[in-house]
Amino acid sequence: MAILILHHRIEQLAFMKSRFYAKGVIMKSFVTLCTIMLLAVGANVMGALNLYCGYDYAGDTIDGQSSGNDIGLLESWSASGFGLGSGSLDYPLNAGFSTLGNRVVAYSSVQITGSRQMASAAEIDLGVDKDYYISYLLRKDGNRYVGFQLNGVGVPFIEMGIGHGNDFRVCVEDEGCVEAEFDAVAGSTYLIVCKIEARVAEDDKIYMKIYENTEAVDINEPLESEYDVSNSANLGGTYDTVLFRSNAEVNLEVDELRIGDYWYDVAYGSPEFAYDPYPANGATAVATDPELNWQSANSSATYDVYFGTDPNSLSQVATSISETSWPLSSLSVGTQYFWRVDTVSGATVVTSEVWTFTTAGKAENPKPENNSENNSVNPQLTWSGNPLSDSYDIYFGDSAQNLNFVSNVTEESYQITDALNEDSVYFWRIDTLDSEGNLLETGDVWQFTTGSLFAYWKLDKDSGTNVENAITTGVDGTIVAPNNDYSREAGVLGKALRLSPIDQTNDNGPRIELQDIGSNAGINTDKATIGMWLYLDGPQQDPTGLFINRGTGTGFWMAGSNRHLRYMWDGGNYGSDITLPLNKWVYLAWVVEPNKASFYLFEDGEVRSWVNSQSHGLNAFSGPTRIGAEVLPRDRFFKGLIDEVRVYNRPLNLSEVQDVYEQSSIAKYPNPLNGEINVPTDLTLEWMQGTGMVSQDVYLSTDPDFTGESPVATGVVSESWPISDLDLDMEYYWRVDTVTDANSIQGNVWSFETIPPKAYDPTPSNDAVDVAPDQDLSWTPAPGGPYEHQVYLSTDLTEVNERQAAAYQGEFSSATFDPADLEWNTKYYWAVDEYDGANLYSGELWNFTTITPVCDPPLAADLNGDCIVTMDDFSVMALQWLQCNLVPVEACP
Repeated sequence: MAILILHHRIEQLAFMKSRFYAKGVIMKSFVTLCTIMLLAVGANVMGALNLYCGYDYAGDTIDGQSSGNDIGLLESWSASGFGLGSGSLDYPLNAGFSTLGNRVVAYSSVQITGSRQMASAAEIDLGVDKDYYISYLLRKDGNRYVGFQLNGVGVPFIEMGIGHGNDFRVCVEDEGCVEAEFDAVAGSTYLIVCKIEARVAEDDKIYMKIYENTEAVDINEPLESEYDVSNSANLGGTYDTVLFRSNAEVNLEVDELRIGDYWYDVAYGSPEFAYDPYPANGATAVATDPELNWQSANSSATYDVYFGTDPNSLSQVATSISETSWPLSSLSVGTQYFWRVDTVSGATVVTSEVWTFTTAGKAENPKPENNSENNSVNPQLTWSGNPLSDSYDIYFGDSAQNLNFVSNVTEESYQITDALNEDSVYFWRIDTLDSEGNLLETGDVWQFTTGSLFAYWKLDKDSGTNVENAITTGVDGTIVAPNNDYSREAGVLGKALRLSPIDQTNDNGPRIELQDIGSNAGINTDKATIGMWLYLDGPQQDPTGLFINRGTGTGFWMAGSNRHLRYMWDGGNYGSDITLPLNKWVYLAWVVEPNKASFYLFEDGEVRSWVNSQSHGLNAFSGPTRIGAEVLPRDRFFKGLIDEVRVYNRPLNLSEVQDVYEQSSIAKYPNPLNGEINVPTDLTLEWMQGTGMVSQDVYLSTDPDFTGESPVATGVVSESWPISDLDLDMEYYWRVDTVTDANSIQGNVWSFETIPPKAYDPTPSNDAVDVAPDQDLSWTPAPGGPYEHQVYLSTDLTEVNERQAAAYQGEFSSATFDPADLEWNTKYYWAVDEYDGANLYSGELWNFTTITPVCDPPLAADLNGDCIVTMDDFSVMALQWLQCNLVPVEACP
């Protein structure tokens, strides 16, 4: 038995449990003809058999004939080229068809050239979202291609049969053919079954399955959707011609051509055969009062229904009914039942297969699936409910014998909010309850393992090219370095791999190569996290691959002179604004979720992040993967250290990424922060110590390279070290090296700047208000000294900011200045610069606002509010004399 799938890429083949899948189409040949019988759709008739050609003619000449729905013109054929066989071809075992009538035979004595066709009114409309099934019997001798063809105007012809030689194949016009590695044996009979899925353009599919006459035909359709392969042709359209073609002298025999809507129509059973049961065969969680339904193409038949719990001893529950349905009631919950339907047509009884279903009882279809691995630490438990249940009791625990009640819910899901332990096995059970809270069924106990790493390359080996995966089921990698330009050095945790490309051309640089890291672990996901430690040795190639899986178009790299991070997924290419720094250890994590992706970059305890809201499809991480280089032979090789590469099959949140970052031997989280300014000259250096620390060496210097310098402290086991008497206005560099049992890991270099010699603590204080106009200005001189104090004061911010002469008040030895009488209700700006005779240190910009005077107590005759009674007030009074405030206004003189 064999199966072929049509695909527009000829080179693609997929093999199943049957002998083969492949794609194809057949070209010119000669034609044999059939009688077409269209079955009308009635109330109790499936009507799914659109075309039935039994080849049951008599005589030596087949002329144009009409039957049923105006078949149309059939070309005439002489007996010298075609005729009728003495009987029908035999179906394979258990096919369920009657052996009816004759078959058409094309004799080898005549070669027919040209194209002869039958134009039929029985149009086959392959519209969008329409499936059609085709089958026929075939036997031939010879070594040329033969087969069945559908043709029409404006649509590509479709052909299925035997190709050059004796191999089966399927073809579509302008799409080419795919030949399978399964040959037809001369004289053997084959049942060929095809399925055509007509969808939108570039998403059509064709399958073909071949049964030998010694094989049993599948009762249920074996063409599974997971083997669908799209093609670029648009098969949607009207086909009005059916042909059998051959291009050479062969003995070709065909019989029983059928075109229908379902597998049952063409591959199993006669038109009297009952099929397509409801509840579907194998259905679960079925109500206890279901109505049995089935399909039949025989409108005149009656049906006998058999039912029970023993498939070998079914009881007859319905006799000679004309409907294709039968109601049941009061079935037991959680019980498996069996049934069949006998189709009775006169004296002929055709027995269907025995179907089964199970009534609702236990909860089923758990998610996470039973015995599944690599699940989230915050999984959502879901299940298929029982239609008879009103609620569910949830039991959960770390032992099948010790499950704890968690909750009663009415929905068929429950979210675990408290994170579970990674790499741990958990057990759970769902009990079904009725509306009164009574137990219906105790559920099965399911289990799952929480997700974690499916790949972890520590890079800790001292020698050799093997890169061991710490996950025992994972894939090991290989260091490939044609110029041996790599080395092992101390890393953030144990050893690290240094890549030092000598030759950046072609494929000559060093890298780690891997193969099928995801498919080997059974991973196919739209959720993943990839993390690694990186130390960039100076400028990099543009772009430079970091982790690239070319098989699925997945990975991340840095691009441009600014080394911005980018990633691709499903072939999409996305750029971030995160730049990788040079000459220091950083931890990078790339987190992918169904609807977004994130970069997290940890540098000296601080994290930078970037999020891209973008959908991501499933990804199997199959094919070749490279770490430290592009997959294709290009000059894109990483230069620096790589350590602790991890791949998860789930998205880690920021807290989890931070936990991984902290699982390293390198010191981190410096205080003062890296690059901090205005640091006191007496302080305590602080940090988080690294994993596996035995002791630490602290370095402090004004030289960022610490050239020739010894540590200021050794053997430190705490996470701090005090220092004092630092110089003012000086940039200092420091680092903490971690000493472990295995080696010493040099820490990142951090820096800070001590406070410069500036005046501080001003009086009035900065931003003060209600300052008296006779206030003296004072301040605390900068540390060090002595200094001369240059004072700037003005109501103009720019004059003070730019130290203009208009604001300059003079240079003073004491830390005080009398500005004399200031204006009322005015904002002033001022600054004090410190001068030590050689250097001038600019001070901070301060400001204050003088008080606004108020009249206390108010003067009765002060009509204009200036707190002084003058002739101006009498002028106001004279104006008021001219006013008339009588109401109504007409009363004014």
